[in-house]
Amino acid sequence: MSITSSIFSGSIPEIDNRIITFADSCSLVSLSGVNNRAYIVLSNQFFKERFYKENAHFQGCKNIYITIQNFYPDYCWKVVIYFSSSLCAKQNNDLAPCAFKEAIPAIRVTLSSRKSQCEIELKAICGSYYQDPSSPIHQAWVAFTEAEQEEKDHPHLIEEKHQAYLAAKKEFEDWRTKTNELIVTLLQDIHPEESQVVVLQAITNYKELILNEESSVEFADVPDDELLPLIKCHLPCYRVIANCLIETETKETNMFTLRDEYLAAREKTRELKSKYLTLEISRRQCENKILGIELDLDLLNIEFNPYALWQRPASMESVFNEMFYQPMCSELRKVRDAEEIAGSIKPLKNCCSLIQKVINKEEEATPAVLQSIADLINSCSKYDTAYSTNLQQRIWRNLFYASANGNPEVNWAENHFSEFLPQLNLVIEKIISLRQSCLDSLK
Repeated sequence: MSITSSIFSGSIPEIDNRIITFADSCSLVSLSGVNNRAYIVLSNQFFKERFYKENAHFQGCKNIYITIQNFYPDYCWKVVIYFSSSLCAKQNNDLAPCAFKEAIPAIRVTLSSRKSQCEIELKAICGSYYQDPSSPIHQAWVAFTEAEQEEKDHPHLIEEKHQAYLAAKKEFEDWRTKTNELIVTLLQDIHPEESQVVVLQAITNYKELILNEESSVEFADVPDDELLPLIKCHLPCYRVIANCLIETETKETNMFTLRDEYLAAREKTRELKSKYLTLEISRRQCENKILGIELDLDLLNIEFNPYALWQRPASMESVFNEMFYQPMCSELRKVRDAEEIAGSIKPLKNCCSLIQKVINKEEEATPAVLQSIADLINSCSKYDTAYSTNLQQRIWRNLFYASANGNPEVNWAENHFSEFLPQLNLVIEKIISLRQSCLDSLK
């Protein structure tokens, strides 16, 4: 095979492949730009397969690196390798300019989509054209201005409703006072004090029946056998009381109706104004968003060197950071956390296997096996170090809370775990379940 078909000068493809096997992924990304042969061999698909081979726990996971795949569909896995490598992770801020210009097409598509969405929202508020009579904002404005003008032209209307309500309220209160006195007097004349409340409640419940002149003298609709003789005996008096109760209800209803009319009239203009202003604020927000997006789209057409920070528009850099760089960094952190979670599951499962083995056969609880369980748990100290307690500390702490019953001994869980292996097994199985759920969320 000719020299030109190899990546390295004077090499052959077999040697190239051997070198590639031992080279780190970040170096291979840089190597892929050396010549046409390197570009073909070290393709985007190659890096995708290499990533999943090196990270078998991500097999079947589709919800990882979504932003990078959307922005760099032709070489997204090269970008994943480059940005996620431990060597480059410390230099993410410096790497942003490298990806800046390549991200512009995807940024343009995203901005255009946002603009279309804002235009749809604006049309829902303002209609198809300026002062569209069918639009919500125009209808709200017309209703508000008409109510405002009516209030200016007839300022006395609200006050009249207010006075009508106050008059009805006074009439109701006066009537209720007099009526209550009359009812008490009538009941005192015919019933002892201890039964007056019961009788009044009965009259209230059956007042329509009592007032019905065509009702049967037997009052068959009254279910209370003790009450029926009273109604028959004192029917004229009960009818007076029933009339008073009905009139009281009528006056009360009228009072509340006038109150509601007064409050509605007083608040009408204010509510219509609030509705209009809410739509007006939404309209301005949509228009400002569209204007901002159009300015950003114009900036995308400016020719500049993405590596020269002084040539790159500050607002364009803000768009790039918002739409690509920050989501990408968030995805990188999410995947790195998932990698740590996946790495911790294996020792935890091994620990559960040993614990289950000892639970099933007590003779397996040798000092060596128990020490292996403790060592596996203690090896988890390298996980979750970003939190206040690492994974090892959390396991011992959870066992302490589950079994120690407030024992103040230092390192109690580590010293006594052999006495509480079923509880320890449950603690670890729960942690495994939670961590597996985190990995499953990426699929």
